[in-house]
Amino acid sequence: MVSVGKLLFLTCFICFFPFTTPEEIIVKTSSGLVRGTEVIAFPSNESTIAFLGIKIAEDTGGVNRFKKAIPVKPWSRIWNATEYGVACVADPPLTYKTDDGGPIGEDCLWTNVFTSKYCLLKKNCPVVAVVHGGNYNFESPVIFPKETVANNFVAQGRNIVAVVVPFRVGSFGGFNLSPGIKSSADRNLNLQDIHFNLKWIQKEVANFGGDPSRVTLMGHSSGATLVEWISLSPKFVGFFHQTIMMSPSKAMFGADISKRINEKASIAVAKHVKCFNPFPNNGKVMSLRGSTEITEENVEAILDCMRNKTYQDILAAQVALYDQTEDFHGPGIDGRHGYIPDYANHLKRTKRRTLIGTTSAESKSGGFMMGHPARLKETCTHLGFEMKFEDPILFSKRCFEQYSKHRTPIEFFDDLAFYASTAKIADDLVDVGSEVYMYSYEYQDTGMAFKNLTNEQFPRERRPTHSEDYIYVMGIHRGPFTPKDWENERVYSGIVADFIKGKDLSRHYRPWKPWDRDRNYLRINFDRDYKIQKAKVGYKYYQDVSDFWNERVTTKHLPLKTYPPSFDTFWAENLMTALESYYFNVTTAHDKTMAAEMRIYKEWTEYLTQAALEFEKAQKLAKFNFHSAAQPQFNGFIWEEVAGTLPVLAVVIFGTLTIIGLYVLIKCLWDGFVMSRTPAKPAEQPLLSYEYLNMPPPPSYSSCVEN
Repeated sequence: MVSVGKLLFLTCFICFFPFTTPEEIIVKTSSGLVRGTEVIAFPSNESTIAFLGIKIAEDTGGVNRFKKAIPVKPWSRIWNATEYGVACVADPPLTYKTDDGGPIGEDCLWTNVFTSKYCLLKKNCPVVAVVHGGNYNFESPVIFPKETVANNFVAQGRNIVAVVVPFRVGSFGGFNLSPGIKSSADRNLNLQDIHFNLKWIQKEVANFGGDPSRVTLMGHSSGATLVEWISLSPKFVGFFHQTIMMSPSKAMFGADISKRINEKASIAVAKHVKCFNPFPNNGKVMSLRGSTEITEENVEAILDCMRNKTYQDILAAQVALYDQTEDFHGPGIDGRHGYIPDYANHLKRTKRRTLIGTTSAESKSGGFMMGHPARLKETCTHLGFEMKFEDPILFSKRCFEQYSKHRTPIEFFDDLAFYASTAKIADDLVDVGSEVYMYSYEYQDTGMAFKNLTNEQFPRERRPTHSEDYIYVMGIHRGPFTPKDWENERVYSGIVADFIKGKDLSRHYRPWKPWDRDRNYLRINFDRDYKIQKAKVGYKYYQDVSDFWNERVTTKHLPLKTYPPSFDTFWAENLMTALESYYFNVTTAHDKTMAAEMRIYKEWTEYLTQAALEFEKAQKLAKFNFHSAAQPQFNGFIWEEVAGTLPVLAVVIFGTLTIIGLYVLIKCLWDGFVMSRTPAKPAEQPLLSYEYLNMPPPPSYSSCVEN
């Protein structure tokens, strides 16, 4: 316990001699004193200050599991914030990007602040809050090299206070066991944790030299998509004033959002840890009444059971999903007063200055369709029905034309999930008066400096791929750097820093101008002199892509109401990966086995067939109703003529119906007698043909999937 006299001495020490001994850098927060550490930025070799692993919330395990964060209790000793904490629970190798992984745990809401002597003295430095990616299931602030974060935000005279925020992922951050049923489990905990961090920033960042009125929220990949949802959420108004979205994935198109998202995966995890069993006969159902469904009566019993499991048990259940169809995705609609009260197009945007952009070869995952028109037709037909277009057959035809004549199949998914989506976000922001800067990162010669999960080196025509630019900002996926890479990092991270600091980018990077209907953007492609190729005024950022997806097509895109048995959402990425895995005969997902990919393919193909049959029936019914409505109606004069003969007509009609009824009865009895002595005929084939769907017949799954 530190005495009152010593606390007063330390407070005076901070005020007057804060930098004489870097190992004793101490800051006062509302929870208590925090000791930071010196971080030497690399490669600038400048001294910066970091407060790593500041505990801001109580342990989220045990009784607190699946609940919103609880503020940490104040401490009396000095909190030692000199090393990163643990990553929130996730598959360690996929989180740490190494075979051995790293430490994980549920006591993980420990934030990280990078600052400088200048900021601690001046107290008005701009702030960036960084939201990590990882497809909502992996990654953590602890994977970012602290020397890189310090170099790209704090050092080089940039003096930005960088806060890298932690949040729960996977089943711990997206659990949704009982949508529509009130329970002790809170929804959208990933968003709630980020909100918790932003509240902490507003309250505490001034103690670290930051200005709480100048906060930029920045994310990459799924982190950028979270930033997009946060920007739309009424809960976050007033917590930040700028956004940076780098390669937002499926932010507007290609990902269906619903109230039931993550339900199937949550149930699968509950089953795996034996907290819910839908078969009551074996006596193991965690239910008050032996119900085969999750209800108001049994939901708390299931949750209590799961809170008594170790996090290792639940993580093992989540990893077991690699061999199943279910998966945890992003946040979902959580009600009128929730974090996402409605679909994106029903939510009100807030005017915020924004930097947004993509790489020019995000995934190139449509290679399985190249040179195979039937596969392109199959993919277009899937999207037509599974993205719920008003006329899926018309969409399928237009889609096939677009990617066989105007674009190539290998660009299909990137156009949908990245380029059209990013342009739509920019358009929507401009519509509410936001200043938006668009960029396209096009540098293809990173080489070995970029290291992906499989260490695969992509050919130059498939570069720069997703995350390849992020090595120059946050330092992950980084391989050996050359002198040119270090200079590229200085320039590219400088653009990000200039935006955060509020500089006029159109003046510093002429002739780059804010986004408007001319779709002006900055092409980031370094030449041998480390200079950036200049933007061209009026150059159209993926104009043809937006014309197709945003104008001709998506205006009639509706949310899905039904899904295949194992699904509660539709993500184009999952479908594309399943198609790609099927045709390449090897899984192309880093978290799904080949058997799982084949089940996904099978379920969506069967769903497509059924959806197409229902659409065809609806079309026929619509035609019938149209012709019926078109028949001439009796006018008053004709009706009077007919009314006089009604008694005679009634007798004739009654007699005719009686004779017909007797005939039908006798014929049915005779047909039944004959059929009882006749072998059954084979069942008739469905009315719908695969030619109608513009796709090949379904494949045989017997070699890959159990019946």
